[in-house]
Amino acid sequence: SSSEYDDSFEPVAEKHNVDPSVFCASADDLQFSEDKKMSNEGSEVVNDDICENSAEAVASSLFKQFSMAYKPRSAADIQWLVSYAQAPQRLLPMPNDIAIFFDEIGNDGRPIFFRGSENWAPPRKQWIFRLHPELQSVRKLLEHQQYRCGGCGIKVAKVYCRRMRYCDYYGKVFCQRCHQGAKSRIPARIVYQWNFKEYPVSDIAYRFLLDNRRQPVINASAIDSRFYNRIRRLKKIKKLRIKLVHVWSYIRLCKTAKETITKYGNLHSIFLTMPNYMLSDADVYSIEDLENVRKGELFRIIAPLVEYGQYHIEGCEHCRAQAFVCELCDRKDDLLFPFQIEYVNRCEECGSLSHQKCATKRQKEGKSCPKCLRIQQNLERHRCHSELSLATIEQQNSTLDD
Repeated sequence: SSSEYDDSFEPVAEKHNVDPSVFCASADDLQFSEDKKMSNEGSEVVNDDICENSAEAVASSLFKQFSMAYKPRSAADIQWLVSYAQAPQRLLPMPNDIAIFFDEIGNDGRPIFFRGSENWAPPRKQWIFRLHPELQSVRKLLEHQQYRCGGCGIKVAKVYCRRMRYCDYYGKVFCQRCHQGAKSRIPARIVYQWNFKEYPVSDIAYRFLLDNRRQPVINASAIDSRFYNRIRRLKKIKKLRIKLVHVWSYIRLCKTAKETITKYGNLHSIFLTMPNYMLSDADVYSIEDLENVRKGELFRIIAPLVEYGQYHIEGCEHCRAQAFVCELCDRKDDLLFPFQIEYVNRCEECGSLSHQKCATKRQKEGKSCPKCLRIQQNLERHRCHSELSLATIEQQNSTLDD
């Protein structure tokens, strides 16, 4: 029976230590048992490989390698190191010349021009207050430029000379790509000719003049000494601007001016609406300022400021305390201010004030400015005192040596 077969099966297997697969009833069961055994052996090998190549195993091996490589060195291993006493640190000497790299030197040994080449360079964005000669021939000017565009440097054939365009600002001819026909006022023509007509300029000149038209770069007296004598409006503006500078020197220090209200607002605040260069230098202009002078707008802006400022200073006790007295007549009841240029004379050397009549009389008599004489006398006295003190010290030193 089946029960008897099962009872006899288990003791035999235990007694002789035989694999149970021996007692399989059929060949199919035997083949299945062999496949299962091989799969178990393969799985054991794979599991062993996975354990050896795992992240933990790799990290552990790396840690061991690094710990062995970076062991603390002994004193004998670091004897080759140099101490600070043997080699003290010092600042490196500054070079006497400018280093030029090999890739910045041409075949002839000369430095390479970064702005173009030896025959051409792009125009600089800079102010030009020089009148160029009248254009006679585009071909001659292009020949002078070695048949290159003044902007991009492209080589132009002689056939296309008529297509080149003249720039009145740079005084060069440009191709149609660099000169698209824009027009602008030329600073040199305004300063020397009072000419506000617009002339053809290149694109780079047009953008430069447009972006910097408010920059105070025109020093009228430095560029042209006859600048004020040629235009009547400029004479009036110069007087107003001189007054404006002197009036502002009083207003900015007066506490009462910050509380004074005028028709145009707070007296101190309306002065601050002006550009800083207007309040500090009477000879500096921008292109926009000269345009406003021509239109009369600058006169209408400055005149009220000067008028209200003078009225406040002449009636303010704080401002009157900083007034001047005539150096010649010494009339203390007649206070003088530097903005009263109609009847006050200002010494160019010391800056002292005097009446115009007194100054004219002094010049006729051939006398010098009293304040300038006092300054010279003080300097001479200090010089003599210094020489006397030096001689005394030298005498004392010689006595001690003896």
